[in-house]
Amino acid sequence: MMPTVPKTIPEGVFRRRCPALVTSIIDELLAAAAPAAEHGGSGLEEFLRVLGRSFAAHRGYTRMLVGNTSAASGADKLRSKIAQLLGHARNSGDMGPR
Repeated sequence: MMPTVPKTIPEGVFRRRCPALVTSIIDELLAAAAPAAEHGGSGLEEFLRVLGRSFAAHRGYTRMLVGNTSAASGADKLRSKIAQLLGHARNSGDMGPR
């Protein structure tokens, strides 16, 4: 289960003092992307649901995940997994070519 960010942490403090939380969130998303990739085209939908729940659980802080330099390599890995899931969905016909 992902840790929840208290709503009282200011953005600057979060960026400086919570790199472990950012890493934890990205690690959880990467872990969810791996089995989703094994489900072919339906894996994209499965992962998007996980992503949505994560964004809801970390409301107000998800925008900082993208710009956090300590999480850059994790974000790159996440983008790669999402691209893989999109490819599976296109190849299976569950999603159009664009």
